[in-house]
Amino acid sequence: MARIPAAIIDVDDTLVDARGRRIAQGIEFARRQYGAGRTIVVVTAREARLYRQTTRWLAMNLPVPFVGPFHRRNGDARPFAIVKQEIYRLLSERFDICAAIDDNPSVLAAWRQLGIPEVEAVPH
Repeated sequence: MARIPAAIIDVDDTLVDARGRRIAQGIEFARRQYGAGRTIVVVTAREARLYRQTTRWLAMNLPVPFVGPFHRRNGDARPFAIVKQEIYRLLSERFDICAAIDDNPSVLAAWRQLGIPEVEAVPH
């Protein structure tokens, strides 16, 4: 069975700033990737206890359909890049991850190391 083309999108400082406002670069990335026929997969380093809050914000602010959000487990204090690599490995069974956007340099490096062809950085 063929895997579904997809793009991974981070939440904090990629789609939303600390004040709860949308970040244009992240929103435009989502629109562009969705327009290219890719499934939008939201991956965040937020703990799972924030699932409802995160899903609510995404439903009100992300202008394209999405899968997720996929969170870290509650109490998991490992580095963001390690957590997101684990989530990637699970997702890669179903999705062909073609693109990713994040603000964290260690996560961006991990995406590149995993061979994601299109990796976009959101500057701080």
